[in-house]
Amino acid sequence: MIRRLSFIIMAALMFWVTVVAVSIEVQNAAAGHYLPRRDEGRDGTWRTSILGKEPRDRLYKLVVPGGLFQYVLAPLVVGLAVYHFKTNRDHRGRRSISAIAGVVAVAAFGLALYRGYYGSLGW
Repeated sequence: MIRRLSFIIMAALMFWVTVVAVSIEVQNAAAGHYLPRRDEGRDGTWRTSILGKEPRDRLYKLVVPGGLFQYVLAPLVVGLAVYHFKTNRDHRGRRSISAIAGVVAVAAFGLALYRGYYGSLGW
């Protein structure tokens, strides 16, 4: 029962991590590849427009709540994926989903580190 519930949680978190990572990458491309910031802080804190309708503003609104959660949720998904990959030896479908979840979470975490979601905020 608990194993099944944790598998469902892992799948749901994998979906959320994937959607957030893809959304940030799409907005980053629309914002002229603002991340990773290469100005080394010379631009100051993240500049947003007054109306909040620019691509950089939408990118900021994605990175602040969702992108920062990637630092916590992606490693959690990796841990759950490893657990379910090792314990579900009889279920090929669950092992496959666990392997995919692990790879997706590692990629999302790598993007969070490479793009520097936290460091780009200038906090």
